[in-house]
Amino acid sequence: ISGIAIGALVLGILLGLVAAGCWFCSRRRPSRHNGMTPNGEERSVMLPSAPPVPPPKDPMTNSPSSQAQSSPRITPITAAAAIPHASSVGHANILYSLQGANDDQIAKELEFMGDLIEEHVKNNYHLKRINVDHITLRESMDRIYPDEAMRDQIAAFAMEPHTRHVAIRHFLALSIFSALDVHHAHSMSLLPPGVSAFTRSLPSTNILHLSATTVLDTWRRASVGLLSSNTSKTTPLTAPEGHNSQVEAFRAAVNSFLSHFAHEDSRAVFDQTKNLEGVIYECVVFGYSVFSHPCLWRYTYIQHHQSTSSDLEKTSLVVLPGLEKLTGRGGEVLAHPEVLVYPTSVSV
Repeated sequence: ISGIAIGALVLGILLGLVAAGCWFCSRRRPSRHNGMTPNGEERSVMLPSAPPVPPPKDPMTNSPSSQAQSSPRITPITAAAAIPHASSVGHANILYSLQGANDDQIAKELEFMGDLIEEHVKNNYHLKRINVDHITLRESMDRIYPDEAMRDQIAAFAMEPHTRHVAIRHFLALSIFSALDVHHAHSMSLLPPGVSAFTRSLPSTNILHLSATTVLDTWRRASVGLLSSNTSKTTPLTAPEGHNSQVEAFRAAVNSFLSHFAHEDSRAVFDQTKNLEGVIYECVVFGYSVFSHPCLWRYTYIQHHQSTSSDLEKTSLVVLPGLEKLTGRGGEVLAHPEVLVYPTSVSV
């Protein structure tokens, strides 16, 4: 019995040694799946795999998503091929197809904004003499106009009853529409807050330079697409309804100047404040539609026409800015800006 037990023990030891040797050899043998030859050189190994699955489509562009394009099984493509029209001038990085009104509609809307301002001025500001000096009037515009010469001119015409209404229309037109112009880094911008912060951070020489038009328009289009609630069909941005802190702050700033000419009774003051806020808001609605339009627009304040001898003896104040187109609907930069509307001015 003891011999059988010893034999079984020896047999077990031998079997264990054999198993250990096989395991040790298998550890040293190169795997067919690690891409190495017995000499340690790399080689390609075709591993069995399932048939390739088509890359998922991007719901916005109907093209392979950027994640799918990074797969080693997809042939690399250039950024220009991934974005429609990106290879042509003025179309680089156009990510969103914007929608907007035609030129005639925009011109009529701008004219309507001018009518609103004129009606507001006629109904809310008197033509009596005021007990405020020129310096006080000029300083009341500090938050709106950094240019002291411009403030001097507006204050001088506003003090005179016969030129006051034109001066106030000039003041409102310049202050409101410059605050809605992406080319103008206004300290109290009425554009979307993120857009306002960006434009204020740009040097004015860059934002006004025509060579920057393509870059500025690309950023504008991307901003509109990201701010839009429907990126697959980008419609014009809508101004916030109800409580609007930007409009209220802007109204308070311009009212520092306008309050000197408002009627004094409490009801008239209330009506003037509410009506002014309504006019500003309507202009903001228009400004949002211009900002998110397929074309890049710029407000203009200089009347380009041939002056006569009688014109040289008068001063003209712009009471409604003009509007000129810098790019086409597809983003192509125009060789020369196209004037849609010339500025409206009144001689004083």
